[in-house]
Amino acid sequence: MDSGAAAAALIELPSATWLVNQINSTAYSIFPVTGMSSSLCGAVRSGSWLLCSILNKRFAATKDSFIGIAAKDTLPRSDWKTVISRIPPFWSILAVGILLALVLGLTWALLLLRRRQRERAAVLAAQADTEKQKLQVEAIQKSAEDRNQFFANISHDMRTPLNAITNFILLAQKDDVPPQQRKAYLGKAEASSKLLLELINDTLTVSKLSSGKLYLQPQPCRAAELLEAVAVPVRGAAENKKINFQVDISKVRDQMVYADVLNIEKIFLNLLTNAVRYTPAGGHIWYSALQEPDDGEFLNYLVTVRDDGIGISDAFKPHLFEPFAQEKRSGYESIGTGLGLSIVKQLTTLMGGSIEVKSRVGEGTAFAVRLHLKRAPDAAVQPEPKISAADFASLAGSKILLCEDNELNREIAVALICDKGLEAVSAANGKLGLEIFAASAENEFAAILMDVRMPVMGGLEATREIRNLSRPDAKTVLIIAMTADAFADDVQKCLAAGMNEHVAKPIDPEQFYQTLLKTMRQ
Repeated sequence: MDSGAAAAALIELPSATWLVNQINSTAYSIFPVTGMSSSLCGAVRSGSWLLCSILNKRFAATKDSFIGIAAKDTLPRSDWKTVISRIPPFWSILAVGILLALVLGLTWALLLLRRRQRERAAVLAAQADTEKQKLQVEAIQKSAEDRNQFFANISHDMRTPLNAITNFILLAQKDDVPPQQRKAYLGKAEASSKLLLELINDTLTVSKLSSGKLYLQPQPCRAAELLEAVAVPVRGAAENKKINFQVDISKVRDQMVYADVLNIEKIFLNLLTNAVRYTPAGGHIWYSALQEPDDGEFLNYLVTVRDDGIGISDAFKPHLFEPFAQEKRSGYESIGTGLGLSIVKQLTTLMGGSIEVKSRVGEGTAFAVRLHLKRAPDAAVQPEPKISAADFASLAGSKILLCEDNELNREIAVALICDKGLEAVSAANGKLGLEIFAASAENEFAAILMDVRMPVMGGLEATREIRNLSRPDAKTVLIIAMTADAFADDVQKCLAAGMNEHVAKPIDPEQFYQTLLKTMRQ
């Protein structure tokens, strides 16, 4: 029938039921034929009478329900092939078409979504790149503005003391000026020069801190002595202004620590100097320190600088540690660079410490600095011997080799040397200094004063060349750096090159003599 070879099939009811149940029932039309009967026959092997009897009895018992049994036993199979075969072709094709359409639609949607995701990612990346470039441009612009503002402030602040230096010297040079007045003019010029030097040092310190090139130089010292020594130079200024200055370091134990002495002194000298500056006559300044519980190998200190001066306004507090920030207050001239508190904040942070401030206008200000200093072996620190000017008498006539390219600096150094009865021999650069020393008699020179930055041959190279000469005194002659390179790492470079000591420009005569005499007496 499926192949078309027959138009109809005459089959018994069980077979017809099975056929309809196994295939799509709509593919065939079923018509009952009346007046016909069929018999179901079976056979068993000869001799199986018991089985034959059982079957006969069974057939006899189920005669009336045989059709039902046949229909039941010819129910369709439950496998997927039978289920599919029973579905009409039209609906099968329609279902397959719908499924294909869904698959194609889903695939297209996924591709479209993926494409939009890529486009969105590209847009976001472009936006991020644009934002990054915008931030870079803004950072460059801000950096340029900050740099311009920085140099504008430096230029302004440098011109102020420079103007005083220039004009006070001009006033002192007038013929009709009385000696006492001339001395006063020169004193004010000297004070302005110290302010200018302070500004230069603070500017270089800020520059080093901002670029991350300022390195701490910890050395063993006694914490109590270090903190108490800071108060010494402040005491005189407080007394001159009739300020009651109280110091209490009694709560600090006598222990050795590793500390950057110069930078710690710079922190508290800035705070104490500001306290003196902004506390009126008759006021009070309290400088105290106490030792907090130890933290393993670190010792913890809380140092407080408190005054009952003019205080700081709430509006200015957020700008307190900004470079060049100075609050304008009636009756108090803003003297100084405006860099001090910025340096204090950055140095404290660099040392792993912290600083807090509390202040009220008209009631005073309190700075609290916490320092964490590493414990050092408990060994005695030998104090430097006191040197007096009379000690130079034993060194009178000693010859000093001066290597300095600047004519004015040479003149100043020669005058300082000769003022103590010493003899100076000058060289305009390191190469000439090397040649003069190499041609001299053994131990002819008691010391060499060496500038670092010189044409032809610098001081570091000249020092190394002198140390490498094949003569006995080349390794032992005293070489003192006399240079404007004044940072701690500059000092280390000089010592590494073979120099014995370091004197920073501009030369402080007292420090110069102390260093020269101490080195020559070793």
